[in-house]
Amino acid sequence: MKKMKDENRKWVKQQELVENQLKKISEIIEKISKALNFYFHEATAEVKKLLKDPLNWKNYPELDYYKDLDALY
Repeated sequence: MKKMKDENRKWVKQQELVENQLKKISEIIEKISKALNFYFHEATAEVKKLLKDPLNWKNYPELDYYKDLDALY
């Protein structure tokens, strides 16, 4: 019985370690997600500024006006 309790304690300790690591990973993923969303919205705002002025399109021949305009909305 004592051996079983010792084994149980080891497993509980291992489980706690894994849960703590998963919690840290989850927090990191959340921070990365927030950062990506922030930069996506900043970049989208910048592109929208460029789209407002049709004269900017001649400076960006690699952009397709209609395709990129549709992607923003």
